[in-house]
Amino acid sequence: MIRLHNILIMLAFLLAMAPLPSAAREGLSTQLTMHHGGLERRYDLFVPPEGPKGLRPLVLILHGHGGSAAHITRETGKRSPHNAWLDVAEREGILLLIPDGTISPDKRQGWNDCRKDTATNPSSDDTGFLRALIEQTVRDYEADPARVYVTGTSNGGFMSLRMALEAQDLIAAAAPVVAAMPAINKCVIGKGKVPVLFINGTEDPMVKYAGGPIFNNKGDRGSSLSVEESVAWWVRHNGTAQKPVHSVFPDRDPDDGSHAERYVYAGDAPVAFIKVIGGGHTEPSLTRHYGRLFIAIVKRQNKDFEMAEEVWSFFKDQRK
Repeated sequence: MIRLHNILIMLAFLLAMAPLPSAAREGLSTQLTMHHGGLERRYDLFVPPEGPKGLRPLVLILHGHGGSAAHITRETGKRSPHNAWLDVAEREGILLLIPDGTISPDKRQGWNDCRKDTATNPSSDDTGFLRALIEQTVRDYEADPARVYVTGTSNGGFMSLRMALEAQDLIAAAAPVVAAMPAINKCVIGKGKVPVLFINGTEDPMVKYAGGPIFNNKGDRGSSLSVEESVAWWVRHNGTAQKPVHSVFPDRDPDDGSHAERYVYAGDAPVAFIKVIGGGHTEPSLTRHYGRLFIAIVKRQNKDFEMAEEVWSFFKDQRK
């Protein structure tokens, strides 16, 4: 009995010394796991410091094809404009979910978005996984179910559009970056209206501004509508004003070879479009700039505004 008593004391000591569950910690927790669809799925979670009492907004950030949560949140992502979300979230009291996709047929990590004509997306139930992740975060971290938002770049941007089409009961607004509506859509289009913000460069060599095959002419990455057709699709779907309010961003860096304009179609579920004239397949940023080798592939990065700040400015007034 003495031995059993000693063992119980040791176990109690070890439990007392163990780190608190991630739900009790503030800051960034990485490589968290959830089992869904027969797979172990991974994600990062940022919990802001203690602020005003009450439910907090939740933003999902989805990486591009070949990317990862680490590219957004950690050392490998120190130049990623999405990394600015950590600053925005800490200041505004926002919960961030940054999940990983699954391995695609081309051996790169990605998302099963709405493109029916792509051979390089995974077949995983990503809508179901993201739904489960949102529901868990609402339950365990006091996320506001009326203020759940999704954004992403490229393949992640296409996936954010899938969530806006198929998870309209959960998503209050979406912001696809360097992405567009699929030319051949395999997804179920809900009748609900979701506010959407597009951010696209007119010189994007991968998701072309004029639409057509994505990335290359092989056809294995599928195809998209033009950016303007994509915006028009959502204007019709959401029943917004037909004429946008137009404004121009200050050209803070005349040497970046690009400048930006904003178009806002007003309504109960507004549609907005930031057109980066001369911009490539990159997220604009004032502070986080890609290296020359990457820019040689994806073309010009606009340096006139902070993408995360503009997306949050669009999100913050939207409610489901």
